Amino acid sequence: MRIDNGIRAPYVVDLSSVASARPKGVRQQGSAADRVEISQQGKELARLKKELGELPDVRLERVALARQQMQYGPYRIDPVLVAQKMMKEQPLQGDDL
Repeated sequence: MRIDNGIRAPYVVDLSSVASARPKGVRQQGSAADRVEISQQGKELARLKKELGELPDVRLERVALARQQMQYGPYRIDPVLVAQKMMKEQPLQGDDL
């Protein structure tokens, strides 16, 4: 189904038929000698980013230890300590009361 009924809108430009938009006599900027250099700090950041991407999202040894402790009993949760940490991370606002 055609929406435009074969009518071209006046504001549509067919770029395949338009010649260069640059006026004649204006030289193109840049040359084969142009180059980009990345600083040592940039290279180091790229290397570190790559290393971080290769690390697992979860520390599997810590998960295995916690799972083992929960399964066999020595894993204890202190509800007061949990509440204190929650309050420290997200203190109550006046509107929350």
